[in-house]
Amino acid sequence: MAAECQEKRGEEEAQPRLPDLGFVRDKLQKFQSKMLTDFEQRLSCMVEDVLQDLRQRELRAHEFPNFERSDRKSTWHNRVTSQAPADVSDATNGHANGTHPRPPIQSETSARKQRRQLPEKVFVARESYLTALLQVEHMRTIYHIFYIILVMFLLNVICYDYFVDGRFDLGLGTFRGGLRRLHWVMGVWLLEHVFVLALYFAFRGWALVRHKLKPHSSLQRFWSHSCLILYISSQLVFCFVSTSLCLKFNLPFVSACVLLLESTRLLMKMHAFVRYNAERVLKGKAKNKMRRRRKTPVGDPLCRR
Repeated sequence: MAAECQEKRGEEEAQPRLPDLGFVRDKLQKFQSKMLTDFEQRLSCMVEDVLQDLRQRELRAHEFPNFERSDRKSTWHNRVTSQAPADVSDATNGHANGTHPRPPIQSETSARKQRRQLPEKVFVARESYLTALLQVEHMRTIYHIFYIILVMFLLNVICYDYFVDGRFDLGLGTFRGGLRRLHWVMGVWLLEHVFVLALYFAFRGWALVRHKLKPHSSLQRFWSHSCLILYISSQLVFCFVSTSLCLKFNLPFVSACVLLLESTRLLMKMHAFVRYNAERVLKGKAKNKMRRRRKTPVGDPLCRR
């Protein structure tokens, strides 16, 4: 009997223990409830996004019809839109599963260079957003309300100056105080324009030297990188000098705003000039169509075809 009990006990220990079915059932139920909750949340978010898109389209179609116009003449295309990728079945070397053969090393390097090129700008005349907004009745109503508030403030100032002070000031003292030391602002503004004009000759010198160093690629790259560092340093110095002069001359608020905003405008002008013409110099394009018709010197990279 003892031997039979030991054999049965050994057989029971040898058999694998089955997992608890209740524990597995609880885990499956929790997993099912979690999946259903996640699915309901995602579905509700998608439905809410679709409804929000429909509400926005209806609002633009009824309240802001000018933004829905697809006229090419009234649209600004800031960049040339890239074409959609062609279908695999239309490709000459495409495969049925959508895979493509590995391109050679030269094609990869050329594609990398094309990605590094700056996109070409296309400017088209368009209406401003304020012009389109003011064509809406609700926006015109708000615009007229601001007009009335301005007129009421003006009448309040006139009546107060006449009945209290016995004269008409119209708050001109504020303008006189804010525009003090305006002659210093004009002087700094003229010096900034001289700096902007000097940038053209510096850029032209960079292009000429770069064209002469064309046989020596390493020297050409070193020259371009050095000029780039000098250009960035000059822009930083330009911003620093404008700000420091505002503090040195102790300019009032309005005069300081005039100087700083004008400095920002000139800084953006310089960046736009360098950004646009640097690409033309690197590609060797002509400066404009009129220059192409004229007889251009061979050594000028800005006027070369």
